[in-house]
Amino acid sequence: IGIHIILDQNRVLTVLAPMPGTPAVKAGLLPWDRIIEIEGKSTENITLVEAVKKLTGPAGTKVNITVYREGVGKMDFTIERGQIKIASVYSTEFKDDKIGYARIAKFSKETSEDLRKALDQFNRDGMKGVIIDVRFNTGGLLREAIDVSGLFLPKGKVVVRVRQRGGEETVFHSEREPVCHQPLALLINRASASASEIFAGAVKDHHRGYLIAPKGERTFGKGSVQTIEELTHSLDRDEDGNPNRSAVRITTAKFYTPNGTRIEPGYGTSARREKPKEPGGISPDIEVPLPRGYERELFGNLLGEVDITTPPAKLKLPPKEKTPKTEDKGTSGPAGSEFYLPKPAEPETKYVDLQLEEAKKYMRLLILEHEREKD
Repeated sequence: IGIHIILDQNRVLTVLAPMPGTPAVKAGLLPWDRIIEIEGKSTENITLVEAVKKLTGPAGTKVNITVYREGVGKMDFTIERGQIKIASVYSTEFKDDKIGYARIAKFSKETSEDLRKALDQFNRDGMKGVIIDVRFNTGGLLREAIDVSGLFLPKGKVVVRVRQRGGEETVFHSEREPVCHQPLALLINRASASASEIFAGAVKDHHRGYLIAPKGERTFGKGSVQTIEELTHSLDRDEDGNPNRSAVRITTAKFYTPNGTRIEPGYGTSARREKPKEPGGISPDIEVPLPRGYERELFGNLLGEVDITTPPAKLKLPPKEKTPKTEDKGTSGPAGSEFYLPKPAEPETKYVDLQLEEAKKYMRLLILEHEREKD
């Protein structure tokens, strides 16, 4: 259905980010929705492997889920599954400011090459500054994170350190000369994870650019290498008594930035029910104060395909929950009915990406400083 899911600190199945253009986005799922039921069955104590198994299926089939959304309550969704094909890089140019902008949606096998093409275009068009956006990018391939970092770093620079449980360390370096020599700003938020954090850590530690995040936020803190080992003698059985395939996920290594900063939170000897001794994630250089509720509006506008800043029209609320009432006529039924929703208010002003605007403001100053240094 096209979602990145996690088990949060309370082990609640949570939508980290729907993927652009997928059935999940079209249905109206939002970041931080808690999936509390799949096909009418509670997700309490569910594993990620079990959740993926229940949510996936052939294209054209449907899955019913119930989510809990903060400030709204329970919401039911019927989502038609489809084939998930997502572009990894989206780019544009702010020609008046001479700033190139590229959003990396994921780190897949074509990401570094797609970003290289975008950077080449920025160079041909005379862009004097570059903004890279990895907000809501939950990661992907380690190799691509290294190659993307190499588009901005001199050849031979350390990109990431991978330390095994036994203490052995493997160091990965940038392997080519950089394509981008312009001033750089990197947009991050709390949903930037894994490969995004490797890239952000390399940019920060080598002082190659500025990391810009919402006030009070760091990147997610997903910095572990995991392997899956299948259990050959599982006692787990399905409803018919047949043995289920089971596996265990084992953390075998941790990611560290070039300067040795640990990306994953550090819990000491016991990770359960403790606050981390090390915060984890990558801290920004610049923080941008943002209004409450901005995150959902931002996500909807980053997709640019469907308005997900308001709940879907035919929202079926569970029993014992009252449906919103208003004097204005709703979009889906009479006031007081379970299918009723108030008519969405018209936006008073055009949406503005405040974090991006702040990055553009800093970039203008960086461009001026860069031009003075060249002179």
